[in-house]
Amino acid sequence: MRNGQIRFRIIGRAGVALSLIDADEAAFEAAVRILANQAANIDLETQIEAALPGTLLSPQETVHDGAIVSVVYPAAHAYRGWRLTAQLTGTSDQAREETRSQFLMALDAYGEDIPSALAAYQSSQDLDALWSSMIVACRAVLIELATYLGQTAGSDEDPLSDPAVTQGLEAHGLIDWGRRYGVELNRLWRDYGAWSEFGDFIKFGRHFERLLWRFGVFIWPENGGTFVRVTPIDFEAAFRSLPDRLVSTVSTQDQNELLAAYRSAGGAVDRDGRKT
Repeated sequence: MRNGQIRFRIIGRAGVALSLIDADEAAFEAAVRILANQAANIDLETQIEAALPGTLLSPQETVHDGAIVSVVYPAAHAYRGWRLTAQLTGTSDQAREETRSQFLMALDAYGEDIPSALAAYQSSQDLDALWSSMIVACRAVLIELATYLGQTAGSDEDPLSDPAVTQGLEAHGLIDWGRRYGVELNRLWRDYGAWSEFGDFIKFGRHFERLLWRFGVFIWPENGGTFVRVTPIDFEAAFRSLPDRLVSTVSTQDQNELLAAYRSAGGAVDRDGRKT
């Protein structure tokens, strides 16, 4: 803060600055991308503060909203930053490969870590540990896919033309979700600076929830906290028993996609828990 206003600064390693005068073209391009991305992130924070004064330094109204924001807000940041970076600097083959690899690694970890956390929860009943594992795994997928989608959008490329990315999403039953995620990130880009409330970012929490559905985990706000339901093996019956306000927001097509992906992935554990 300075004179009542939020100020931002970019602090970089000396190697980044030295790369700007390096004869190595790859090092120079990497340094430019880093600086452009940081400048784009500062611009996003500046625009949020201008459109929604005081929001950045204000706590979220509920613990649930705070948890959702901690997962999805970095993803919105990543999309905006890397889309603008790609527009300003272009995307080299090396940068494209790095982004793809980071996303696929996050996707693989998601597919391994959450089932492992669910298995551990079955015996330990440690809901805090389960919740933490789910947040870490899902946040990584959301950020890395947003980075990849932002980069491809900024380069005017079809994000799902890459066979490795498409196959990775299909393997986890997430290909249709991936398309919708891209559409909604693009909408956030289109409405840049014209947000009416910070809730426009919190709404992205639906994508965190969707990643949990594959493993039979459902969350919703309750009494200011987050209710976590880990479903039994009879997943379809459990899905139908959820509160009407949740089931009614999911189209029949989404329900069928969700159930099919779950059946192919195996069951979860029969336990309800409350996280507040």
